[in-house]
Amino acid sequence: GLSSENTSLRKRPSGLTRYHSAGEASFLRGVGVELSRGAHQISLFGSYRPLDASFLMIDTIENPLVSTLRTSGLHRTQSEVDGRNAVDESILGGYYQYSSRLFRAGIGTAAWSVSHSIVPSDELYRLFYFRGSELNSLFIDYRLFLSRLHLYGEVAVQDFGTPAFMQGFDFRPGGGVELTLAYRYFDHGYMAIFQSPYSRSSTPGGEQGLYAAIRFQPLKQATITSTLNYYRFSWMRYRVSAPSSGFDYRLWARYAIDRANGLVLRYRYSSQERARLNGSSPSKGL
Repeated sequence: GLSSENTSLRKRPSGLTRYHSAGEASFLRGVGVELSRGAHQISLFGSYRPLDASFLMIDTIENPLVSTLRTSGLHRTQSEVDGRNAVDESILGGYYQYSSRLFRAGIGTAAWSVSHSIVPSDELYRLFYFRGSELNSLFIDYRLFLSRLHLYGEVAVQDFGTPAFMQGFDFRPGGGVELTLAYRYFDHGYMAIFQSPYSRSSTPGGEQGLYAAIRFQPLKQATITSTLNYYRFSWMRYRVSAPSSGFDYRLWARYAIDRANGLVLRYRYSSQERARLNGSSPSKGL
């Protein structure tokens, strides 16, 4: 997510870092190494760990099919106990980056696999969800620093056939003004593991959108930030029975009275399409 202090979608690679979150499913367990020399840096890592899962109720005793990988960390019912540490996950990956004063570029890959095939439930909106036990990703990213303009982007390919990309720029013309514009596109089959792009949905496959933001200071003590995120989905989603679209608009205004006191105004307007109860065409709602 974005805060009122930052409107850019640009992400800075953090390399290998320790796990900070309290969640029990989003970490890696293994070994990693980073090597750097001059403008060149390479990172290699490998991870192996057990995962909780929910299984399909079908007769596949030797190699049961997984419906979902559970991330709650809870083991309250018999089915949750039976699925504890039931699937083994392996990840191997690497990333190379070249850095200079005005330009940075990198290329990386990750190979993910689990010991049991994943087969999501048969709801129509899950038609393009990931199925199988292996997933390979290849990605390229770049950042170009100019005097007042900063260009950045990334292109990723899943299993050498399903693309996703994002392209944006930050522009600072002066006078305390900052402008951001970014376009994103995710193919409807793009479901890479451990992805964290800026998107409206937690599963960004099939989404494309345009993000625009402006931040300026009309007074030394006052800062105003305005953002608009327009998005469109090429396939149906949960509670949406057709391709849909929507937008989010946010406005932040802050006035500093002194170092210890200030006034803050926040406004948000959101519009998105959802299917009517009778299953007819989508309707707009807040």
